[in-house]
Parts: sequence; structure tokens; C-alpha cells
Amino acid sequence: MSKLKPHHQEWLKVDWVTVLDAKLLTRLEFNQLFQIRGALNERKYYTYILWRSDLGKPVPFYVGKGVNRRAAQHTAPSENHNNRKWNILKSHKAQELEVFTSIADTFEVEEDAYDAEAELIDLIGRKDLGAGPLANRTDGGDGTRGHVAKRGGESASARPVVIEGFPYGSLTEAEDATGVTGGALAQRIRFGWPGHFFQDEGQQPTKEGLLFRYKKRVRVPEGEYESLSAAAEATGEPFRRIYKRINYGWPSYYYTEEGQRPRVSRFKPCRVNGHDFHSHQAAAQSIDISTAAFAVRIRSTNYPNYLDTTGTIPKTARNPFNHVRTWIAGEEFDTASEAARHLGIEPGTLIAQLKSSNFPDRIGEGVTKQVRNAALAKLAVPVTIRGVLYNTLSEASRADRIDISTLKKRCRSPSEPEYSSPDPDLAVVQPKDGRPAKIQVVIYGITYKSVNAAYQATGIARAEIKKRIDDDAWPNFGRLHEL
Repeated sequence: MSKLKPHHQEWLKVDWVTVLDAKLLTRLEFNQLFQIRGALNERKYYTYILWRSDLGKPVPFYVGKGVNRRAAQHTAPSENHNNRKWNILKSHKAQELEVFTSIADTFEVEEDAYDAEAELIDLIGRKDLGAGPLANRTDGGDGTRGHVAKRGGESASARPVVIEGFPYGSLTEAEDATGVTGGALAQRIRFGWPGHFFQDEGQQPTKEGLLFRYKKRVRVPEGEYESLSAAAEATGEPFRRIYKRINYGWPSYYYTEEGQRPRVSRFKPCRVNGHDFHSHQAAAQSIDISTAAFAVRIRSTNYPNYLDTTGTIPKTARNPFNHVRTWIAGEEFDTASEAARHLGIEPGTLIAQLKSSNFPDRIGEGVTKQVRNAALAKLAVPVTIRGVLYNTLSEASRADRIDISTLKKRCRSPSEPEYSSPDPDLAVVQPKDGRPAKIQVVIYGITYKSVNAAYQATGIARAEIKKRIDDDAWPNFGRLHEL
């Protein structure tokens, strides 16, 4: 744990995880999130927070706007020479401590993500402005450098300002009087908020850009406020909670100029086997399956008792035999899919076997075996495998535990002399370029049909086998050019 400094003690007085309503993810969990959700589905932009874990409890130290795995990339060496952030990352690596990531929210529009990034930075506070623990050197929003020192000499913040129409000697005085951080006030001046300007510069034109939403008036059950930040300060509700409730259309939560949004929820109610659940996650937990498996079932016509009560998820037809009770050599399985996993084959392959009379020991409940018509295909094709004669392809394939297609290929291959058939369609076919289909090799007196077979038997890498064959220093490694 890092040695605590006075400002660390101040930061630890705040329960940041609760205030920001954050779920902390390890780097591995963050990457898995994107593998599962596909870059957060259609809402590709997001705001994220990096958390340090060297102070006894999690403290945020960086806020950013991301797309895809941007947040994970920000735990790599800093491309913009942010020494404060990079020193924290190096310290964690040296101490083998985890740097956590949390996703604050996701957005369809990049400008909304920039917007929320700036609001988060203002809410948490930048360390270089003495306002909080963040190592950010900008105020966010447009991604440009926005640092304004709070004190000293001819710095911007030492200039007299007008905030909400009242004059102050500096940004620091304005911050003390208004309770708004100096960084946020400087940003409002830069974006031309009415009544916010440096006295020697005058009112700047309002920029209808990335942060314009930041000053929108909002309505919450307690009343109307000039901004989200003002509503959070007045009500004691976390800033993020109010923002989310507006986006999800909670009653009495809305932007004044926009009005109430339609009620939406990330949780979709459903009904499973006659029982109602408020979300897919709750239903999956109740029947002890993964949410991914539940998502497949609620979309499948094979599960008519899994119903989406919102009516937004249509059912699609899937192979009905995937879920039939199955017996393999007398062993019972609940579904064909489960039996296929047990056998190590694809469900589609097993379903074909359940239907085929060539596999009498594989039975599916309600599945009728189909007998091939002799007029449509040659059944009585004799095959010899390792000196044993079989009367039909089916008999030979069952005995050798391979499918008929593979059996035919081996009969035709000059590299498989143990497989043969008098049928003209299965005669040996020589390669067009005249070379052996597979180069037989001899290692210490043992002949292998191919380099790959030798590798599997000896464990010697394929490249090494080929090297030794061509090297006179290895007389026990040779090649047979003719089969």
C-alpha cells in the first residue's frame, strides 16, 4: 500500500464506489465483457473510470471516453505523456496490484459520450486543480488540453472573473463562493456560458458543441434545477443516478426543454414455465443456467415455455432434434446436444446418425430411422480394412468408427494402403503432379505414413523431423519416396 499523504486522506473520506454507482472490473473481466457483448452492442461509445487500489480502498484516478477496448489500452504506457497517470500505473505494476475499470455508461452518439466524460471529470475533480483525485490534465468533453492553473502569477485563474453575473477576484474565489470547482468554471467560460467570463476578455459566444447538454435545465421530483450537477448537489442523489433515470425515462426525471422520455429499461421481464421474472438474469439464476444459454432458449421455438413478455424478442425455428432425449449404446442423455458433447462430435452430426439406420445403437426419442433405398445408392460395396473384409460401406465405417465420406477418401488415397475396395469409384487416385500424396518417413526403423503421423507418435516437432531427414548427421531419419 502506498504511503498515505494528506490529500489521500481527504480522498478516502468519500465512498467513491457508492457515489459513482460503479461496478469495478479487472482487466480480464473488462476484455471478457467485450467478447460477450460485442463492444457493448450498438451503444459503441462509453465513458469509463480507472481505479487505483493502493490506498486501502478503491479511488478513481482517471476518466475517459472509449470505444471498443480503449479503457484497457489506457493501462498501457501513456501516449500523451500524462506522467501522473503513468506513475500510478507503474506503481501498481511494481506492487502487483490490480488497476480496476468501471463503465459509467454507454452511448450511441460520440458527442453524448464526450459530454458525460466532462461531467464525470467535473463531478470527481482533477488533482492538478486541487479539486479531487483525477490525474486527467484536461476537462474532457472535446479531448483538448484544458488545464487552467488555479493560482499564481499571470495564470488564467488569477484573472478576475464574472460568474453568474457576479464579479470575483479569481477562479478560486468564485469556486469558494459557488461551490463549483475551478475546472468546471473555467470550462463554462471557455464554452461561453451566459454570465461566465474573464473580466478582461468579456462574454464569449456560446458554443453549441460537445458540452451544451452540460447546462441543460433538469426536472426531478424535488424541483427544477439549472443542470444535472445542481440537481445532484441539491437532492443528495449521485449525479450518475439522476443522469441514468433521465435516460431511462423515470417518471418526473427529464430535461426541461425536452420533456419526459419514454420509459425504457435494460431489464426485460420474461416468463419461464409459468413463473414471471423481472429480468433474464433473474430467470437464468432460478433455473441454474448461464444468461447466454437463457438467451438462446428464449429465442428458440424448441422452448415454448420460455417467453419474453415485452414482445420484442421473436422466436426463431431451430433444429428440433437438438433437444430430444437420446440414448447412445444404452446410455441416456437429456438432449442430443448433451450426447454430442459427450461423444466429442457436432450436434448436427449426431442428429444425422440418429436418423440413419447405419447407427442402430444411437436412438433419439421420436426420431425415425431412415433406411437408404438401394436404387438410389450402392450399399453392397465391399471394403477391406487392415486385411478384414466388410460387405458394405456402412459396415466398414461402423467397424472403423469413421464416417462413410472419410472411408471413401482413404480407399482412394495412395497414402492409405490399408484401405481398399474393388469398386471402380473407390480405386486409388494418384496426385496430379505425380508426387506421393503423403511423404512416408522412417525413424529408427519405424515407418510412418506421413510427417504428421511421425510427429504424433514421437512428439518431435514437424519442422525438426523434416530438418533431420535432410541432415546427414541423422542417419536414422529417412524418407520413402515410393509407397
